[in-house]
Amino acid sequence: MEAALLAPLGTLAQLVVIGTLCALIYKLGVWRQKLDDSTRTVLAEVRAHREESSATFGGIERRLDAMDHVLALLADRVVRLARWQTRTDRRLDRLEPALAGPTII
Repeated sequence: MEAALLAPLGTLAQLVVIGTLCALIYKLGVWRQKLDDSTRTVLAEVRAHREESSATFGGIERRLDAMDHVLALLADRVVRLARWQTRTDRRLDRLEPALAGPTII
């Protein structure tokens, strides 16, 4: 008689276990879907950041190239001015005795 009373409980326990498993499988599927969505979102953000960084770094590189060009021109000008100054100093050194004339004491 007790076995007859426990039979519906066994069936009910099996249904509860099956229901719990279904709920857990559903939650696992939802979790997996959220994980996939998050992965896609992160990948899209990384791609967008990479494109933005590439454009920004390209601009920085162009500016650095322009600065390098200006500095090279400036260095060339400094060299030319130093040569001119040296030539001018030599000319003045040669002309000074002639301009000073005889010294009277």
